[in-house]
Amino acid sequence: MPELRLRDGRRLAYRDCGAGEPLLFFHGRWAPELVPPVTPGVRLVASSRPGYEGSDPRPNRRVVDCADDLRELADALKLERFGLVGFSDGGAHALACAARLGERVTAVVSAGGRAPGIETAAFTEDDEDDPAQREGALADWSAIFTRPWGFEPAEIRVPTLLCRGDLDHVPAAHAEHLARAIPGVELRVWPGLGHDAVFARWAEVVAFVLQ
Repeated sequence: MPELRLRDGRRLAYRDCGAGEPLLFFHGRWAPELVPPVTPGVRLVASSRPGYEGSDPRPNRRVVDCADDLRELADALKLERFGLVGFSDGGAHALACAARLGERVTAVVSAGGRAPGIETAAFTEDDEDDPAQREGALADWSAIFTRPWGFEPAEIRVPTLLCRGDLDHVPAAHAEHLARAIPGVELRVWPGLGHDAVFARWAEVVAFVLQ
């Protein structure tokens, strides 16, 4: 993957594929390689958060800190305005960037994401989890569950879609809390789909971002 050398010296790895309207994708925990397919009319940029594949760690990072990295990446790629989509733990990071970079964000989607302060959860590892991604996964968990996120969802002032499958293991309380907090938000619940519903309904998500 290509990488960007950030101002503080860290490396930020990213994928950049397709051509068209820019859409920045935020991966879930443990799986930075899980990104949507190339979509006609969309330039998909997906960076690996600190500690994940190809990206140097950022000790004690908060959710909101991703906005600094995203701003540098967007500047380097000459992206003036762009849409944001976050899957799973990436949803919190997409919302943070919408709150901090709102003047450059066309729309934001959080799919199967979490809300601050709703629940606590232990850090877990499964046999299929890639040990090489452990540092990033642990940093994501720490940022979401053990420290303040550094922004309030109510600060978001761009078109916002929250979506989840009704079989998602992430409790519905997360989406419901965000729906009460973010002005003008839209909440969609997809029947018969689980945590990765966003990939099955990707065309619908893209249509929202590009509207």
